[in-house]
Amino acid sequence: MIRRIALLCLALSVPAFAQTTLNGAGATFPYPMYSKWFSKYHDAHPDIQFNYQSIGSGGGIRQVLAGTVDFGASDGPMTDEQLAQAKTKILHVPTVLGAVVPAYNVSGINGEIKFTPDVLARKMKSSVPSEGRRISRGKARGTVTTPV
Repeated sequence: MIRRIALLCLALSVPAFAQTTLNGAGATFPYPMYSKWFSKYHDAHPDIQFNYQSIGSGGGIRQVLAGTVDFGASDGPMTDEQLAQAKTKILHVPTVLGAVVPAYNVSGINGEIKFTPDVLARKMKSSVPSEGRRISRGKARGTVTTPV
């Protein structure tokens, strides 16, 4: 009996190993990378757990401002107005970089199209109409010099 009481006292006196969970939310684009990083980090540090919800950049910013998560992720930095609403100091840390690749499907063109920087920039800014597409050949065959 005394032995059982001694073991119980010993068990109660040993501090329990605490599990730390860091909650985050935000951008969907980096989620696959974050998931891998968080998993590898947890493997090396089993007492640290990450819970990341990929709900979109706006949702991440809203949750950071509300204080319901420990960290957020967004496709771009928060605005000065959003930073002014924050209850704590916000530190922006770039984590994942992605690229945008133009894709096209223009009937009658089977080869490569080389977009001029001006056309590509206007297309990315959506100032090139998608209706009434036309292609004008530049000096190099297949170079787009007018809106596509």
